[in-house]
Amino acid sequence: YPDCRDNYIKAKAVELSLGLDRPVTIHTPLMWKNKAQVFEMAYNAGKIKELQELTLTCYNGNEQMNEWGRGCSQCPACQLREKGFEEFRQTHPHPAP
Repeated sequence: YPDCRDNYIKAKAVELSLGLDRPVTIHTPLMWKNKAQVFEMAYNAGKIKELQELTLTCYNGNEQMNEWGRGCSQCPACQLREKGFEEFRQTHPHPAP
């Protein structure tokens, strides 16, 4: 997705730096992780429930609750998140919230 790419984030940092007349750094700790790795990180931090209930990946803005989180299940972003959740579930069949 264009707004999730490294060059986009770097360009936004430059834009903000120019607008604020001071250096701005945007940290993107999840950029290089796949969705299964993000679920793993949330699991290890005890935050699976928060990841599923309080975040939205859907590019259609659909907030329908699914096992993998909120979204429409149809758009590419939702399908990618669902796939990542299924990969995560291979090693964690019953993740506790």
